[in-house]
Amino acid sequence: MHDYFKVKSWETFQHYKDRNPPWIKLHNHLLDNYEFECLPDASKAHLLCIWMLASRTQNNMPMDPKWIKRKIGASENVDLQILLKYGFIELNQELHTSEQSASTVLVSVEESRGETETEKSKEDPLSGKPDVRIVIEHFNLVTGQKLKVGTKSHSENISARLSDGYNVDDLKLVIDFKNQEWSGDQKFAQYIRPSTLFQTGKFGGYLAAAKTAPKVKTSSLHNLSGISYQSEDL
Repeated sequence: MHDYFKVKSWETFQHYKDRNPPWIKLHNHLLDNYEFECLPDASKAHLLCIWMLASRTQNNMPMDPKWIKRKIGASENVDLQILLKYGFIELNQELHTSEQSASTVLVSVEESRGETETEKSKEDPLSGKPDVRIVIEHFNLVTGQKLKVGTKSHSENISARLSDGYNVDDLKLVIDFKNQEWSGDQKFAQYIRPSTLFQTGKFGGYLAAAKTAPKVKTSSLHNLSGISYQSEDL
């Protein structure tokens, strides 16, 4: 059984505890960090990916370079020892139960939401549809929110529009369009939610407007300048 490691000072990477955020904070003062400068370029890139992986594993990862390489999609071998040497990661000395084995961490990573089997069994049946899940995941990515796929109020409106003959790309387009239009307006930002965007009688108009509007930009979510976006579940 492998030892486990964690990212050192993990609390500085996020605003909230007990969260599984789709983003992490990245501070530009990292460029002034001597230890970071000493790392080989490949290790610098691996470290950034390990930080993202930590957000999916509750900051608890097996000290297994091959496993880490596979999970972060690296093309070169991952040198965990050099990251340990320069203090970017540290061994997790907490006692691990059998449920904290590498296989359990793998399940947590690939689900990407930390949902338990009990929670999944309580999900709304509509959420089991792949297209519904794709739309909600796109919604979370674009808006920075963290809506649960299994929430009935989210999935039923999406499923209804798909049943009307609209496709996944139509729903994604409306998400992009209305987020760009409303996210900067305090009055309307509260209405960026599935129950509003996909409601009967409104969606068709939103889609028509989105198709004639200038191309929507969603790149701000991938800005690593240190600015973070988040919102509570509506």
